[in-house]
Amino acid sequence: MEVGAQATKAAYKSLAPKNSVIHLATHGLISEEKPMESALVLAPEGADDGLLTVKDILTMPPLKAKMVVLSACQTGRGKITGDGVVGLSRAFIIAGAPSVVVSQWNVDDVMTEYQMNEFYKSFLSGKSKVAALRDAQIKTISFMDKLLAPPVGQVASRPNPRLWAAFQLIGDTK
Repeated sequence: MEVGAQATKAAYKSLAPKNSVIHLATHGLISEEKPMESALVLAPEGADDGLLTVKDILTMPPLKAKMVVLSACQTGRGKITGDGVVGLSRAFIIAGAPSVVVSQWNVDDVMTEYQMNEFYKSFLSGKSKVAALRDAQIKTISFMDKLLAPPVGQVASRPNPRLWAAFQLIGDTK
């Protein structure tokens, strides 16, 4: 696991082929016009800008990871073609990951951290990827209900789906 300035493209290239789960919590840069330039922002190092592009992902050794989690804004977006979305999610699937968790829109950092922690608790307890994601979403809604609890006598509002429904699982659900 690398964090901050150690989370470089070189570190990713070294660690990614060896891990069964890859989790990247960073910023996503999505280009629908030039999907090969869509990227995840890692730490720059020397002459390297730190951008892990779709092209980089596709030219690296195959992944052995059973799942890649892209905990960043809009990582499920890309150019829409007759074959589906061309972008980061497809790049990781082509690179060998049978499952990719991505977001469909900009995500809130605090709610995403909470949801990802709940996702991994459920997943590591033995639940399937899809069941773990569903559990995490339900727990996030419940957590937000407590945060948004109205004063006594007022009607509660439901948490906005933009805060809990951004992530989806693509590929193998088990």
